[in-house]
Amino acid sequence: MSNGEVWGLFALWWGAPIGAGALAGAVGRRVVGRRVEGRLALGAWLLVPAVVLGAAGFAIRTLGLWDLVTMGLVAGFCAACVAHGSLARAWRLLPSGAVLVAGLLTLEAASRGMLPTPAAFPPLAELSFAIEGNVRHRGAARLHAQSAETACAWRFDPEARDRESRVGSPARDRPIVLHVGDSMTYGSGVDATETFVARLGALDPARTHVNAGVPGTSLDFQLGWTLVLTDLLAPRVVVLHVTPANDLDEIDRPYPCCDAGPMFDWAGARPTSRCERQSWRAPSGLGRWYIAHSPPPYPLRVATAGSYLARHVAGAWIRATERFARDVEPGRALAAERYEALLGVLRERLLTRGVELVLVILPVRGATAEMRARDPTVAFQRPAAAMGVRALDSLAFFDGLVATETEAGVYLDVPPGNPHFNARGHERFARWLGEAGL
Repeated sequence: MSNGEVWGLFALWWGAPIGAGALAGAVGRRVVGRRVEGRLALGAWLLVPAVVLGAAGFAIRTLGLWDLVTMGLVAGFCAACVAHGSLARAWRLLPSGAVLVAGLLTLEAASRGMLPTPAAFPPLAELSFAIEGNVRHRGAARLHAQSAETACAWRFDPEARDRESRVGSPARDRPIVLHVGDSMTYGSGVDATETFVARLGALDPARTHVNAGVPGTSLDFQLGWTLVLTDLLAPRVVVLHVTPANDLDEIDRPYPCCDAGPMFDWAGARPTSRCERQSWRAPSGLGRWYIAHSPPPYPLRVATAGSYLARHVAGAWIRATERFARDVEPGRALAAERYEALLGVLRERLLTRGVELVLVILPVRGATAEMRARDPTVAFQRPAAAMGVRALDSLAFFDGLVATETEAGVYLDVPPGNPHFNARGHERFARWLGEAGL
């Protein structure tokens, strides 16, 4: 979004509840014929809109819970100012408002002078008013909320898949190569025509290269997704693109279409799918998921562009709400074992369909030498070699590329440290894949 659109949404966030609240208060006052009195009536005016909007949020899960609740409180306050006798002279609140502003300015100064520098939030252009696409924050890192609802829609709704994903309707007159992965494969931040999958297709006109990347996912989701597309498109080759930076961390994350739980059950000797069909029968689990994935109110997130206090408050807010998420992450060592088990299942399923599996290890921007030596080898290359799966490791190529062209020539620069390729990075990766015989 442009800055103008961001500030337009900011004005709408305030204007809509203020206008609706004032109108509701005027209608209520006209119906009763006078201003209402009493603490119970005041509490009802203040809280009922927030409760109603919060309940609506749990039902539709499109806008964040905290946006809806705080907008409800603003609407209720404005309605009470118009309809309730105790707030008939709202101007009397101005001294309290002035004290509040002075207190916030004092806290901002203290945040800058006495607290550690908070992690920067994304620029205004990347803020999303809806849940999907919101950027999350935990400690010193910035993470995108897992696009679980989008993944569910693409996995189980063909119309959503055709409309929103980059799979499209590929030509069937040539052999198909299906590329599976996360946002690195999808091509977050660049046009569909600029992704390495599209560029590889231009370099290899004898085959059709299909982009089946799904942002925010790992192999637990990608296994079922790959088999659905394999049965639909009958590819000759499936290329699984591995992101060492987060693929292990994202194993066994909860999905709302899987009863708000992980995709696989690990009680037996082999992983068992819990989600051959979508299931939304766990309202309490969905509630926890909704709370954990609802960002702080939009005005607070806008304020993080210039306020250290807002960044500290927003970070603490998100860390508190994330406690509602179901703790299903298995830990890195166990996640590596589970990744290997899932890779074995995928290889077996593809072999029965006569499809070749190739593993490609993507680069990790800014990774330490220790991480480069440990993760790709232990978690990905050794299991692939033991299964007879061809593996291509791009880490050395990109290390050399960054050394000669700098990271700015390979990766997106907004926000700083963005791990995704820019258009040139996608082009160079496509050429490297072609030269590697893919």
